[in-house]
Amino acid sequence: MEFEKFRQNTRNVKRIQNTRIAIGNGIFGTTVEALLKESPHLKQISAMRRDKKADRKKTAGLIKKALVELGMTPETLTEAFEEAKKEDLFHMELSKMERIGLKDFLKPDLERMPIYKNFLSRIKGLGALTSAELLTIVGDITRFNMPSKLCEYFGVGDIQKLVHNQEANFNPKSRALLLGVIGDNFLKQNSQYRVIYDQRAERTKKLHPEIWHLNPDGTKATCRNMHPKHGYLDAKRVMMKRFLIEFWAASYQAKGMKPPTKPYALTLPNHHADPMIVGYGETNHLENENQINTVKRHTQHRKQKRKVTA
Repeated sequence: MEFEKFRQNTRNVKRIQNTRIAIGNGIFGTTVEALLKESPHLKQISAMRRDKKADRKKTAGLIKKALVELGMTPETLTEAFEEAKKEDLFHMELSKMERIGLKDFLKPDLERMPIYKNFLSRIKGLGALTSAELLTIVGDITRFNMPSKLCEYFGVGDIQKLVHNQEANFNPKSRALLLGVIGDNFLKQNSQYRVIYDQRAERTKKLHPEIWHLNPDGTKATCRNMHPKHGYLDAKRVMMKRFLIEFWAASYQAKGMKPPTKPYALTLPNHHADPMIVGYGETNHLENENQINTVKRHTQHRKQKRKVTA
């Protein structure tokens, strides 16, 4: 019953946040439109917007050019946007409701959860609301007796994708949260798990430069690339898979249980027991940095060993 109440509180705060963001996007659009009225490019921009065949990138480029000609830098545009938000009473009220929901409802519940206090709260790029969403999606961790099943549920196991007219073999909402929100935040805020992204990106740029739209010598390819973000998405998927594996192990520890299996498939070729990037328990930032450096050294050692063997 308590978890259901926590789930409902999470949904309510998320709805408020989504509404605030939607209102904010409308305010930003209104702010830009008010500025464009003074631009000589307004008629051309309007015509390109009405033309369904027009290149959206060219339209966006012309809008950017018009704003620059009006003396609007990214900083001044942000200032104008912030002022407009302060003048919108509905947006301000939603912001207040969101803060109250986080402070008075979600955070007190999260602080009572060992998995949040001893693991999730120590990860850069993972806020209270995002942690709450993750926990409500996973629910009881014991329904995933292997880390691979949790990865499959979030759509980062083997190659998993949506196929037209076929039922998804993963939860699309969970994948959107993991890759679209948490993964981006990990990269933006330089999370401890960023080391996995960097390692994967370095490896694929050498072995598969085409997925990064690169030539074999590392220069930028000039031919058309059907998947310009393939390399980025691949590296992010591997990073989030590593996070889920450690989250899976930590969730069992938070329940006072031993994980039913090892987080890594040690019986398979090329699978090794890397040290945990963020282990379960109380550690400080310096210890986390040491763990990350240990992961780097461990990976370099494996690479050298494979070269000697070859």
